[in-house]
Amino acid sequence: TPTWRSDEARGGYYALDGSSQFIALPSFLSDCEDMTITAWVRSDATNINRCIFEMGNGSNKYMRLVANGGGVTGVSFIINNGVSNQQVWTRRGLVSNEWTYLAVSLLNTTGMVM
Repeated sequence: TPTWRSDEARGGYYALDGSSQFIALPSFLSDCEDMTITAWVRSDATNINRCIFEMGNGSNKYMRLVANGGGVTGVSFIINNGVSNQQVWTRRGLVSNEWTYLAVSLLNTTGMVM
């Protein structure tokens, strides 16, 4: 299970092992058409395809935020609605051992990552 750690700057955070630990998000989020999700993210590696979050009903309908994924150096927000796939990304990837504030917004069928 993820470990909660206190942090004066952010109040606290969950430390994940990067391979098998995760935090389950409510399933209804994958059906939302409008949302913004924000997170402070710190990775101890700049590996390809570091999943920050993923939600959906499998491989047919999903949203995911991935660092250095899909052949892109940066943070990718990938949305698949079961019919088509949309991907938007930042030009800057995560810096190893540095906190980065990320925000992704979905407005109907348009996604943005900041």
